[in-house]
Amino acid sequence: MLKKSWHLVTIFVSSYVSTLWYYSEKNVESPLYSKVVMPLIHKLDAENAQNLMKFMLKWGLGPKAKPDLYDGSNPNAPDLVSSQLNLLTQVLGYPFDSPIGLAAGFDRDAECMEAVEQLGFGFMEVGSVFPLPQRAHYSKTFRTHSQGNNSNRPVFDTLIQTHSGRGNSKGMDYIHDQLHAYREKRNKYSNGYFRVGVNLGGTNVGTSPSSSMQSVDDYVNGIKKLSKYADYMVIHVNSPMDQWYQDENSMEELLEKASAEIRQQSLSCSRQIPLLVKITPDLTLNQQQELATLVLKHKIDGIIVSNTTRIERSFVSQAHLPESVLNPDLNMIEVSGRPLFSKSTTVLKNMYKLTDGKVTLIGVGGVWDGHDALQKIEAGASLVQVYTSFTAQGPAVIGRIKRELSQLLKERGYKNVSEAVGAKAKLSELDE
Repeated sequence: MLKKSWHLVTIFVSSYVSTLWYYSEKNVESPLYSKVVMPLIHKLDAENAQNLMKFMLKWGLGPKAKPDLYDGSNPNAPDLVSSQLNLLTQVLGYPFDSPIGLAAGFDRDAECMEAVEQLGFGFMEVGSVFPLPQRAHYSKTFRTHSQGNNSNRPVFDTLIQTHSGRGNSKGMDYIHDQLHAYREKRNKYSNGYFRVGVNLGGTNVGTSPSSSMQSVDDYVNGIKKLSKYADYMVIHVNSPMDQWYQDENSMEELLEKASAEIRQQSLSCSRQIPLLVKITPDLTLNQQQELATLVLKHKIDGIIVSNTTRIERSFVSQAHLPESVLNPDLNMIEVSGRPLFSKSTTVLKNMYKLTDGKVTLIGVGGVWDGHDALQKIEAGASLVQVYTSFTAQGPAVIGRIKRELSQLLKERGYKNVSEAVGAKAKLSELDE
């Protein structure tokens, strides 16, 4: 009898503690998330850890920094505390309550948009989206840390992905249905403060006679099918070895047809839909100059700088990596996180100067804290995206970056984000 009683007490106490823990974790700033949940998630390998994070967010099990925006209670009000009003900014024709967003690659299939908004991000990008469902023939992600990683960072600040193909996607039809349902639920486009961009990845590998070549028509069809549900559209051109960079005429054809289609869709929707292009940081200065010229010529609204970079052994610790990752014969090796910061920020600054500050820039690559975010902004970015720091530090990093950025803007005499955009790029020279 006594044994049974202790068993019941154990069940009761465990249930009570679990309940308290769960509702505590619904607060994104709870230390239980950074001290307990994230360390447990990091016990899994990188792919399973990210899949678990997405599963939790998709099914409403993640924490919240914002009130429930879907209960009918004033969804159009910006979520700003009075001390962070300097983060409110106007970009691409929209108001943003924060310039900090989630980069493409996390929510590839547009399944976590409500939850990502409630974490406190100002915007997000879904995708990359491909015409048909696909899975990479081989895909493995490894965590490591950059050389010089200081001790107050977690075990990793760098993600290295090895794969053949262009990544996993449930395809355009599935993502169309997801975006349609999301917009129906929100029933708003320009009145809210949270923005959702759609990143188009081009052609499915193996679906054309020359599978390495991407089709302009696939980008154009993506714009035609998805832009009505997007706050902005992104053409993702992956690597300097793609034909877009090797042949200037190919890039011109892509931008010309894509910009023509986005204008047509804007007319159909009776609202301006911005079109951006996402580039690699591995471009030569000459390639950057050519791209800037074409962007201005075809009135592209913005550039996202940048995509992942090629692996560079001098910047990445090899202590936690298997030999297969360092095999130069592997089809594709992509690096995101801290090693990307310097290179992507240099290209960002160059693109600001090459476009005379006339084109909206979004900075992404290695952003870890508010100081990094401000560096991106001063190099020319109007908005900043994070990815690796979110998967490494968890949702609490969003509020911390915003608080740090807000304070730094005040300390450096900027009244708001807009005043800081390009402040240092204007005084610098072009860099290789």
